[in-house]
Amino acid sequence: IKSWDELRKTFQVCNQRKAIAPTQFNPMSTRGHCIMVLEVEIPDKDGGHPSRGRIYVCDLAGTEPAGDIVYAQYEKVTFDDGFEYKYTGPHPDKKKTKELQEQGKKINLSLSEMAQFFMKMAEAVKKKKLKAGMTIPGCNSFFLCKYLKDTMLQSRTYLFCAIRPEVDFLKYTFATLGFAKNASVVKLAPKKAMAAAVEDAWK
Repeated sequence: IKSWDELRKTFQVCNQRKAIAPTQFNPMSTRGHCIMVLEVEIPDKDGGHPSRGRIYVCDLAGTEPAGDIVYAQYEKVTFDDGFEYKYTGPHPDKKKTKELQEQGKKINLSLSEMAQFFMKMAEAVKKKKLKAGMTIPGCNSFFLCKYLKDTMLQSRTYLFCAIRPEVDFLKYTFATLGFAKNASVVKLAPKKAMAAAVEDAWK
């Protein structure tokens, strides 16, 4: 991508591929995970090797009560300074709700495995045993064991957890904060990757 306009157009195309659906918690709930890798290359003024930097942005969805979820209907309410979507109730087609509940079970399963992954990383950090190339028992997916772990060990990592402030969602808020507490223990010092390591990372 060589220009801001090309980036904008590419982002719009990718955004249209996301699977979204309205639930009672969110009128545009993302039904899966999304990972964006942004690599910037800066040419060397003396003609040497260019400098490269990468940003990994991972939107890893959120936990939801799969059994309580409904395919929702919303009404758009317009104000002088903007608008909002007002929840009006579940969709009459129960098949739509059933499909979302099945999706929710799979989303929660992947998030449960991710929570275990961060918990085990946190234990290793506390014991000062977390090193590059180390395996984490019980973490079986390629994304967790290879992609995310190796990326985190070579970069500065920031975790953003979004919560709902309403009392009705307190149990989900506590679950999210518990996940964030475990993940926040994993404080890694970024290391400068050598050219060979960069090539290996992409193989």
